[in-house]
Amino acid sequence: MLSLSSLLEKNPIVFYEFVILCRDSAHRLFCSTGELLRDLKLIEQDGQPHDAIRLVVLAAIEGDKLEMKLVSPVIEEEKPQQATEKKRKLDDFELYTLIRHIADLILSYANKGTENGRIWVEDRRKEGSNPYYNQTADGLFLEFYYGHPSKLWTPWGEWEFTGSGSGNWEPFLPEILERLGAELHEPERHSKMGVFGPVYALRKVDDTVLPDPIALDNKAYDSYEDVNKAWKKLTEKYREVV
Repeated sequence: MLSLSSLLEKNPIVFYEFVILCRDSAHRLFCSTGELLRDLKLIEQDGQPHDAIRLVVLAAIEGDKLEMKLVSPVIEEEKPQQATEKKRKLDDFELYTLIRHIADLILSYANKGTENGRIWVEDRRKEGSNPYYNQTADGLFLEFYYGHPSKLWTPWGEWEFTGSGSGNWEPFLPEILERLGAELHEPERHSKMGVFGPVYALRKVDDTVLPDPIALDNKAYDSYEDVNKAWKKLTEKYREVV
């Protein structure tokens, strides 16, 4: 991309010739154009660009002749829309109870066996939420980690209700996702830190309709202290009821 940008600025004729070559392999380069392109490592000794370079050029150049322009060859993913204001109050016991019910529902499948053995997953339901990450304006999202349900995004932040695990969840995922009215929010992501996602927006818990799941801009997050205080109070009330 740097070479293309430099060519466009300093030697537009060579730039034009190179783009035409990438678009038409039968094109014959003008005069010493080939030597310049070889010096920039844009073409091979046979006078043709490597397939990878050709693909970048085809994606990065728009227009024809004098109207050619350089654009980004990478399609930026559209980020899910985020709200700028919290809609759900932190003292909502009904939604908190549904969060607990979802975790119980999912972990009930960990006791079922498959052809490849029994599913096992670390139970972290006694732990609190993390207000620093994935507070929602309203509603709930379910995030997976290495193929198993891992955490819920909630108005109180993300609640990691399972830890490490083993076994194949695949046979049960269609049923789990159907019971939760799950809709894909973010696809699975691969990075140096590992495999994260996918993330699903949750619409129901069996016959109970959930509030619309709405992601929240982190600038609108409730404070760590307020969330922890509310979560602790709700947990104490829940234990009294259960």
